[in-house]
Amino acid sequence: MLKILSTMELRQIKHLIIGLILSICVSSSKRIIIYNEEMVVAACFIGFILLSRQSLGQTFKATLDERIQAIQDESQQCPNPNEVAPDAAKEEER
Repeated sequence: MLKILSTMELRQIKHLIIGLILSICVSSSKRIIIYNEEMVVAACFIGFILLSRQSLGQTFKATLDERIQAIQDESQQCPNPNEVAPDAAKEEER
């Protein structure tokens, strides 16, 4: 599932990022993009999410997998209410 990128792919990603940054700089200098507080906050949030996913992706996955396993274990230990109800009804009849 984990894909190791080749040096060619990494170089292409770097070129893409540099091109994106340059296009943003040119667009803002030509007044094509006008920044306001909402755009800055949205851009920072998206950047944070992308960087967090890239750097902490495996940590989040491991944490969520542990939590899923704990929830499954807890659900198996709890009795099924549909199975408990008939037993309680039988005791009330006696």
